Parts: sequence; structure tokens; C-alpha cells
Amino acid sequence: LLLIPLASGDLAIPLLVASGLGFGFCVVVYNVTGISLMQAITPDRMLGRMNASRRFIVWGVIPLGMLLGGVLGSNLGLRETLWIGAIGNSLAFVPLLVSPIWSIKTIADAEDALSETVTDA
Repeated sequence: LLLIPLASGDLAIPLLVASGLGFGFCVVVYNVTGISLMQAITPDRMLGRMNASRRFIVWGVIPLGMLLGGVLGSNLGLRETLWIGAIGNSLAFVPLLVSPIWSIKTIADAEDALSETVTDA
């Protein structure tokens, strides 16, 4: 993804295809691991709400990103906007570094953390 802003001429299409394939692979990995964890730690009665909320948050920001990309592309230029998008996507993992997800070792740990959160609320 970081190479796409550098691409021109004959390299643009192969890099775009490679980026799409890499992104598709990452989506599959996310769906298998992330959603499996969410389903494992969410009580059955809350699965529908959790899934709807997750979809609203994940898919709901896409129009905002499209709008921001259009504004940046018009004001800064396409190559600069591609750089901003590539760097932003490359740093998307940073919030996970401070996430409590690293403290979950087993499903029981996740259930304990969930019960404490629900009890405190």
C-alpha cells in the first residue's frame, strides 16, 4: 500500500492489484480472528446488538473516509492524498498496542473481564 503513491506508468496497475490482494487477505484474517473473539466473549443474548454495533462503526465511517479523501484529493492533489491514506492505513494497528486485548489469554479471562465490566456498569 505504501508503494502505490510512488507508482506511475506500467507499475501502477500491478501495485494496485497486489495492494487489493493484500487487503483482501487482511480482511479474511480479521474476520476469522476478530469476529471469533467477539462472538466468544459476547453473551448469546447480546450477539445481535454487538454485531449490529460493530457493523455500524466499521461500515458507517466509510462515507466519511470517502468524503475526506475527495476533499484532500481536491485540495492537496491525488498523490499526496494517496500518501496520507497509505500512512494512515499503515498505522491502523497502533490503537491495538494500548488495547486490553493483550491481557486476554483464554476465553475465561475474557468472560471474567466482561462480567466485571457489566457488573460495574
